[in-house]
Amino acid sequence: MTPTAQTVRVRDTRDLLSVVPYALGYRPAECVVVLCVRPDGSLGLVARTALADLRRPADRAHLAGLVARRARQDATAAAYVVLYSAHDAGGYEAGGYEAGGYEAGRWDALPGTAHGSGGSGGGTGGAAALAAVHAFRDAMAAVVPDCETWHVGTERYRSLDCVDPGCCPPGGHPVEGLESTTPGAQLVLDGLAPAVSREELYRVPRAAAGARDLAGRAAQRWERAAVRARGGAGAGARTPDGAMPADPVPAAAVPGDAVPGSASALHDWRRRSYGAWLDAVRAASRDAQVPVAVLGRLAAALDDTPVRDAVLLWCVPGCDDLASATAVGEDGTGARTSDALAAVVDPARARRPDEQRLQAAVTVLEAVVAHAAVRRTAPPLTLLAFLAWWSGEGGRAAHRVGEALEVDPEHRLAGLVDAALTAAVPPGWVRARAVAAS
Repeated sequence: MTPTAQTVRVRDTRDLLSVVPYALGYRPAECVVVLCVRPDGSLGLVARTALADLRRPADRAHLAGLVARRARQDATAAAYVVLYSAHDAGGYEAGGYEAGGYEAGRWDALPGTAHGSGGSGGGTGGAAALAAVHAFRDAMAAVVPDCETWHVGTERYRSLDCVDPGCCPPGGHPVEGLESTTPGAQLVLDGLAPAVSREELYRVPRAAAGARDLAGRAAQRWERAAVRARGGAGAGARTPDGAMPADPVPAAAVPGDAVPGSASALHDWRRRSYGAWLDAVRAASRDAQVPVAVLGRLAAALDDTPVRDAVLLWCVPGCDDLASATAVGEDGTGARTSDALAAVVDPARARRPDEQRLQAAVTVLEAVVAHAAVRRTAPPLTLLAFLAWWSGEGGRAAHRVGEALEVDPEHRLAGLVDAALTAAVPPGWVRARAVAAS
């Protein structure tokens, strides 16, 4: 996950532009970034979307409107619309416009665009890029008292509003000036370094082939154990939600001493699956390595909906007992689960994730993704997307859910997370902060 944001003081727009890569976690390219500043001077919503997703006028208007609404909800006092493009800054005319969050740096992609390629029909290149800036500037100017537009290229940067050559030379300023600011130096001294690209920041490196093979064999054994516990057949079959099949056929041994195909057999398999999760997060909390066999077992276990839901509930503070009951499929957990999830979505009761618990969960889930066969990665990727959304990391959430839906386009929980991102629904604690600021 992204490290906790550092506090730095900026004096001018140059300082502000210099910290954008640190706020996002990577160096933006070929995109529009909207930076929002709250009345107290703190950085609020930071929204980024790729130029490829802004080709069509309808897409530009829709996405600009989403950001403007979020900016208004967050009581934004000033906004900066920044175009990042390899086109020379001097190629864009200044002054040519016609009237027409989240944690700082964490909402780094517009909902619903991170895993899409955008549309066609609106042109490409400099004209479309400038049209995108127009759209965001007009939308923000309608709700924010002060709005500026800037372009940052590979060699120069400049204001797109200023027509005074004494203030803003026609060719812009050398982009190297953004690398030598006091806030930037402070962030470097704090040990922060932005990734080269968004893809590099979010990439989960694959484990070595030998480790993946060991994890794969463990996953297959645990999947076969689940089939036997259910009294089912077809080790590779899935329900649309990723749960194991339940077609009754004779079966051999199952985990523990339970009778194959019985309720107690499935109960025991789920109990042991959730126990593997608890063992893994305890190890991660101690910075100990999680055994590869456990990661393989979890890759198979997370295909079971009750186990997956129990893992999600474990991440909510105070829900340990409920998570254990959910894992084994106890009756009567539905109302308690709804109450628990209110801590995530309801502004009146919302809380932020527990950082220690969150980090342990992310460490384990990313390790599962790194070791699992690609076909098994939709459940852990979806859980990672949910945790990123809850943390306020919209860009990471959109990237993860996009990966999950590529693996399994019908995954229900991934579809729900994707819908929340597409609708720009923030987690409860973010909405609560917006209400308090209004």
